[in-house]
Amino acid sequence: MIRMETDEGKLNSELDEKIYQIYKDFLTRVTKFEELVAVGGRLLAGFQEGLEYLRRPPIDRTSKLVENIIKANETKRVKSYFEAGCINTHDGVHSISKLHTCQLGLRDHLSKAKSILSGLECLLEDATSAMQNVNGSLSPICIEDFGDGLNEQATTDGMHA
Repeated sequence: MIRMETDEGKLNSELDEKIYQIYKDFLTRVTKFEELVAVGGRLLAGFQEGLEYLRRPPIDRTSKLVENIIKANETKRVKSYFEAGCINTHDGVHSISKLHTCQLGLRDHLSKAKSILSGLECLLEDATSAMQNVNGSLSPICIEDFGDGLNEQATTDGMHA
């Protein structure tokens, strides 16, 4: 009987450690995912900014006020600016370059996010398997003690971190 209790204690300790490690890995991956979300948000904002610049409507020349300002300041440069749809060529090139860079960054972040989500799914399967082992291998008394031990381990590790 003592041998069986020792085996259950060893099994309980191993399962505690395995589930605790799964939990730590889960939190690490969730943190990485949250960091990707923040960077992805900045990339998306940059992409939208570049897109809005290119989609900006030209100045309405039907207004008398605008027409008078154009006539008062009409130079070859101003005239070509209006003919180009009020878009500076350099700014347009810069905007397109920004769109491309943001698009590549977003694709990279999407790939990383998919990888993290896949890892989280694997951790879920590992946790499910470990819990099935707990339910199938331990007596009801050991299962009750299992959660208490995991909480103690999390508390002591949190103090050392």
